Amino acid sequence: MQELIENITSQTGLQADKAEKAVGILLNLLATQGDKAKLPALFDAMPGAAELARSHGTDGASGGGLM
Repeated sequence: MQELIENITSQTGLQADKAEKAVGILLNLLATQGDKAKLPALFDAMPGAAELARSHGTDGASGGGLM
């Protein structure tokens, strides 16, 4: 996961903590809303992905919405 975070920061200029949070939220969204049959293969291919998803345990649906 660290290599992915580093690639994102170098390509976008984002700070590492913000890139990590964004990836964690996206992974958590996949974990909670994605295809449960495909999820294990994805997380197996990306060591640390499941932990990062859990550490950002919200799918972004709560707080700060339009309503």
